[in-house]
Amino acid sequence: MDEGNVALLEKPLIDNPEAMLEMRDEVRHLHYSKMVESEHGKTLPKNVKELREGLDAQVEQLSKERSEHEKKEGEKKVPDKVLRKMEDWSEFGWGKEDRKAVKARLHEVLGLDENACEHALESIVAKNLTPTDALQRITTDALTRGKEFLKKPDAQDQLEGQEEVVDPIAELGSKILILQRSLGIDDKYIKRFILNKEFQNDNLYDGRFSETYHRSLQDEFDNSLPANLFDLAWNVGFENEGEFGINGKTPVLQMQVQNVKVKDANGKETGEEKVDGRYVVNQGNWMRWIRSQINWWYREYDTDVVTDYFSKIEIKKGPYYNVNLVTMLFNSNRYFRDETGHKWDRLYDQTLLEPWMMMMIRQYYIDYEHNMGSEEKLAESYNSQFFLSKLTRKIYGTSMVNLLTTLPEDFEGKDSDTKLGESWMKMFLAYYNMTDFEKLKEVLGEDSDFFKYKGWEHAIKAVNKEGLERNGTPVVGINILGDRQDSFEKAFKGTENGEITNVKEFINFVNIFTSPVTPSTSVEVINEALKESIAKKLYTKDGNLNSDEVNPEHLDSEGKLKDKETLDYAWLLAHTWSLFTGAAAKNNFPSVSGHNAETKWLYPEAYRRKYSNYGGAGVPYTIPMFKQLSLPLLEGVLLENAYDYYVSSYDEKGKKVYKKRQMTPMEVMTQMHKYSEECEKERVRLKKEKDAAPEGEKAQIQRELDLLEEKEKNKYKIIANQLTFNEDAMKNYAQNVIGRAKTVYETVMGAHEIAFDKFTKYDGVFRGVSFDRAEWQKALQGGMITPLRYLFDANGATQLNMEVRAPVYDGKDEKGKPKWRYENMPLGKAMMGHQILDIPAFRQEAKDLTPERWEKLKDEGCKVRGQYIVDANGDNVINYDRVQENKTLAYKQWMLMKLAGDLWTHIDLHSTDSAYGMEHYMNILDAIAALPGDFEGNEFNLQEGYTNDTFFSKEQMRWLKDISGTTTTKLFFRQFFRDLFQGDPKKQDSRFGEAFSIIIGTIFKGY
Repeated sequence: MDEGNVALLEKPLIDNPEAMLEMRDEVRHLHYSKMVESEHGKTLPKNVKELREGLDAQVEQLSKERSEHEKKEGEKKVPDKVLRKMEDWSEFGWGKEDRKAVKARLHEVLGLDENACEHALESIVAKNLTPTDALQRITTDALTRGKEFLKKPDAQDQLEGQEEVVDPIAELGSKILILQRSLGIDDKYIKRFILNKEFQNDNLYDGRFSETYHRSLQDEFDNSLPANLFDLAWNVGFENEGEFGINGKTPVLQMQVQNVKVKDANGKETGEEKVDGRYVVNQGNWMRWIRSQINWWYREYDTDVVTDYFSKIEIKKGPYYNVNLVTMLFNSNRYFRDETGHKWDRLYDQTLLEPWMMMMIRQYYIDYEHNMGSEEKLAESYNSQFFLSKLTRKIYGTSMVNLLTTLPEDFEGKDSDTKLGESWMKMFLAYYNMTDFEKLKEVLGEDSDFFKYKGWEHAIKAVNKEGLERNGTPVVGINILGDRQDSFEKAFKGTENGEITNVKEFINFVNIFTSPVTPSTSVEVINEALKESIAKKLYTKDGNLNSDEVNPEHLDSEGKLKDKETLDYAWLLAHTWSLFTGAAAKNNFPSVSGHNAETKWLYPEAYRRKYSNYGGAGVPYTIPMFKQLSLPLLEGVLLENAYDYYVSSYDEKGKKVYKKRQMTPMEVMTQMHKYSEECEKERVRLKKEKDAAPEGEKAQIQRELDLLEEKEKNKYKIIANQLTFNEDAMKNYAQNVIGRAKTVYETVMGAHEIAFDKFTKYDGVFRGVSFDRAEWQKALQGGMITPLRYLFDANGATQLNMEVRAPVYDGKDEKGKPKWRYENMPLGKAMMGHQILDIPAFRQEAKDLTPERWEKLKDEGCKVRGQYIVDANGDNVINYDRVQENKTLAYKQWMLMKLAGDLWTHIDLHSTDSAYGMEHYMNILDAIAALPGDFEGNEFNLQEGYTNDTFFSKEQMRWLKDISGTTTTKLFFRQFFRDLFQGDPKKQDSRFGEAFSIIIGTIFKGY
């Protein structure tokens, strides 16, 4: 291996880490408003480097779980029942009729609208008032007395018969008096939730009631920093009223209540209970706000560099008072502690983690995108970005991969759902298998609208709603998909029921990874269709269905609130994972376009077949032998505590000896997705059953649905807990999979090929050749033996008996282009041609098979031949558990196949040159056979040191000679016949010609 490659593999983490977080190259300092800087300046990071270091330090703190004491104390302090989500309030002493009566009274006496009445009612319940108490205190008389009390002196002194002077302060103040003094509702609640319209803009204070009311809400928002989490959440809602406001679709504040034990003056419990409640931040909607900000920045700016979400996500207040995410996180004691003093640690953690994780994976995406066209740059990128990757870092005792795959839609702490994680992972697996139709159907479900014309019609209209009428205008014939339009129409041509009629054209249409210049509209439509395929799963339970902002388009068929922000966020996650995980390279097929360098490492067979006509495919004999040289990230990194078991050998009694291998993230993610889909099918079944059931049985079926959801999220998290990694997992992948695969590929493809011709010298005078054995062995060690050993054996990640989905060459079509079909197979089969592994040590024996496995093989046409199993074509079946058990032998077989191909080429090239005789080829074979094996020796006696074996065994050398046509017999006859017809290379005549001359000369001697 050359020094450049060695330096690349040993390269440390990037030298300029602050570049990871810059939104623009020229941006070097974070932005804070003047007010924030004056108040928090000492605690805030001054630049991007300090921000990165500070965030990393805070994430490191999350590696330890919050103590159980903290958790329990927090639970005690926060009321846990959300009134708006409860149909029945009877446990608090409120029936449905009571609620109607009190709301009617609030409307009649105080003139409150529906939303204000709802907030007032919830506040009344939270103050432990009964319906009777409330009705007695909300009276017209009380309102009139309040008005009189608050009248201006000139209004009180007016003469009888004069028109009454309207006093808006007294009008408003009388309502406040009832709400505050009679009902005991907090001043801020009155101003922000009940009478918020009255206090929106006007300055109403003139000294007649509490100073709380002397500023408008707009003035407070513009000119005051939030004092606590309650204020912070209110600020978010005030700025984004329609979406996150108090009456928006997904409000960030909600009334929560609980029953508490009543205590006497001495602190002893009296045995009675009372209702206690307050406005609490809705954690799910708070995180929805964070995600909506990330979505916005992605749509607007996130193209060539990563957006610094921590300075860009902010509440845009007045000119001096903006509060960004950095301010919130680096002053968590203020911004994540509510008005009661309770610190919302888990919300802080989630608010820190989600933007941090998104920034990391967006950085990986963009860095990959910038370097994917160059093999050198892409390999370097992996070694810089992934050398100490955050993906596998332990947080909460697990990994970022685990956290991302279990993300909740409605965050509510440790017991949150996993719907966001399930959703984005389903879309990602679709991207991962975009060129494999059968697997794609398995991922999305055969009945998915992704495979139906109506689904695509809907996606096209959604993307082009301004250009297409939404009244059923036909899509066919309208060229809005660029050069993908033709494939789209052919995919559904002749369809009567909206099903796909041409699978090949459908894949040509949907696979966005085959070209760097796919039409943008096509990409948008395909992404939209993919989002729609999982949209039904994403509906929020934290929505306000009574909001004026909610219209029928926002609801699904069951009346649940669709969650577009989470849907877009799920797509962004899936899309971002599609590059650095190798999904894009994996699906750059069968075109195997060079715009993605990783494709060459994943599909060298397909790439070499494509370029074999252009003289750049290396030794042609090995094209079908070396099918895959690298592993996609999620199939090439090992998990720490997830294992699969296989039969490694048999003991002296013939019993099976089992061995375990570490599993990969893709195997566990596939398990997670499979379980999620099983639960979804059961959910659909129960919903249908509920719809058809009598009214009296619906409640029981609903309980089964609730139980299923609880069971699903818990088991899903248990499976996901396997997604933890060894400390050096990413370093190993970057160096020993990507780095070594690149080197091996260059050796195979011809860029750095170790050809025998390079080490053979030709003497024109004596017409002889010499082979430089020492230099050849040196080149072989660095360019092939070492990278192969690391790629297959030393790194441990190459699990050759792991089942994967891979393409198989299936001849050529009528146009002479290669055809491929996808099959499930062991990784060893996906990587290597059959002949490489067809040796006795790897062949399948009948004794290794379970009865079930043998029956399946018989159904496939297999039978016993001698002690081995052969398939329907008569080829030996390979036991890939044995291959996994002896990976050293496997990579040596790989290397022998490469040498055999080189020998064939060398012989072909010089087949007519009599100088390349048997002696030359025997010298090459001797050089191969003499490669040293293991060394034995010690420090006490020089003479005791020895090499106990050669690199290749005698059996392997016989195998090499046989498949390369270099057995002694074949070399002898090749030499014999060439000498017979060509003669001594130092003479002009052949042996046959020389003999003929002697015979003729003797016959005609004397004439």
